[in-house]
This record gives sequence, C-alpha cells and structure tokens, in this order.
Amino acid sequence: MLFEPRIPALIGRGVCQEDLRAKFGLPANLAVRACARVGANRLTAKKKDKPVKTFKPTSADYDARIFAFREKDWTVSLTTLSGREHIKINAGNYQRGKLAGRKPTSAQLCKHRDGQYYIHIVRHEVVHQEGNSLQ
Repeated sequence: MLFEPRIPALIGRGVCQEDLRAKFGLPANLAVRACARVGANRLTAKKKDKPVKTFKPTSADYDARIFAFREKDWTVSLTTLSGREHIKINAGNYQRGKLAGRKPTSAQLCKHRDGQYYIHIVRHEVVHQEGNSLQ
C-alpha cells in the first residue's frame, strides 16, 4: 500500500509523528514527510486566506533516506507502508538523457487522475559561475 487516506486528516487534527507511526506502522521518515506535506498544504491555504476543504492523499514526497535511483537497471527504490519496494521505471529517451550519470536524491510519487502512479524525480544542478570560485 502506497498511501493511507486517513493520515493527512489526522495530521490536520494535530496528531504527532509518534502517533502516526504507532497507528499506521509508518517508518519515521515517512511520518516526517507526511507531516511536512500536510503542513505545507495548510500554510498555503492560510497565506491565500482560504479554508482547507479536503486533503487528497495523491502524492508523497521522498528524500534521500527513503528514495534511491539506480541507473544500471532503471529502477527506483521507495520506502512504502509495506516496506522497501524496487520498481522498474519506464523512462523515455529524453528522461534517460537527463538522468544519465546523475544521482538524484529526491522524488515525488504521484497518483494521477487515470489511477496510474508516476514518479517525478528531482534533478538538482550545481551551477558554477566564472569568477566566483571558492578557495
């Protein structure tokens, strides 16, 4: 199981990470990411001065501790509620070119309207500017 629909509602009611972990058997890092995700949703609503009507559990953020990308066999390794899953990705030539030789450290797992799951892999680039060298 990738998503637990009741988690965001409980976080919104002030349930802490330890309670989430105990109730759903979440690994610590998944509980942290779930709290951060719901917190960001609530903050955005507050900034827009709009009430939060619902929070749909259609995506999950993954950081370096709970996500890994393996170029040699084009798989991602994700921590889920069922443990660690190794999933083959179907990347096109453009995506393969962008990921080749990279070590991405974060991603977002999304459930699209068609019911399919997609992984949005984040590629961080360090830009070096001429004349700005660190010594």
